[in-house]
Amino acid sequence: MEKQIILAAEELFLEKGFTRTSTTEIAKRAGCNQALVHYYFRTKENLFRKLFEDKFSMFIESITIDSVCKRGLCERIENIVNRHIDFLCNNPGLPLLMLSEISRNREKIDFVFGKMKVHSVHIVGQLELDIKKEYEEGKIRQVNAFDLLFSILSLNIFMFIAQPMVMSVREMTEEDYSAFITSRREEIVKTVIGGIYL
Repeated sequence: MEKQIILAAEELFLEKGFTRTSTTEIAKRAGCNQALVHYYFRTKENLFRKLFEDKFSMFIESITIDSVCKRGLCERIENIVNRHIDFLCNNPGLPLLMLSEISRNREKIDFVFGKMKVHSVHIVGQLELDIKKEYEEGKIRQVNAFDLLFSILSLNIFMFIAQPMVMSVREMTEEDYSAFITSRREEIVKTVIGGIYL
């Protein structure tokens, strides 16, 4: 039931935003009474926090540096791009919800930013090792690891933020947009790699 409540809350937060969603609606969508929502989470804020903590863990897992890559930085970039896009495909409304809640109430998700800061130090540190190696071998230009990761995440996330606009302008169906995401995966990898390799 706890998972059902989280799932119902996610659907409603994505549809209506945090402020316009009530615990009564969440309980109804989850198929339980409001007392159970209160029993598991106490408040709507706690439920929101739990949802984002779960999503944040999945996000970190999607971009966490793998073991040694045979093709070095190229393979690392390809892995991060594809795993992050996989995460976004499974959570397509999350970027817009995050942006919406940041603009409405930054404090509500400051805990996400706190955790992101801790994990980004590790992820960026691992990327720096790959970059240093290939830079010393004369394969790439000098590049900042944080900037590289930021570029990848920005390119990926914008596909999902801009989806309604792109689908309307290009007159795409959902199926068309899935194909567009597939082609963009390759394009993003080429763009990022092409921007740093000599």
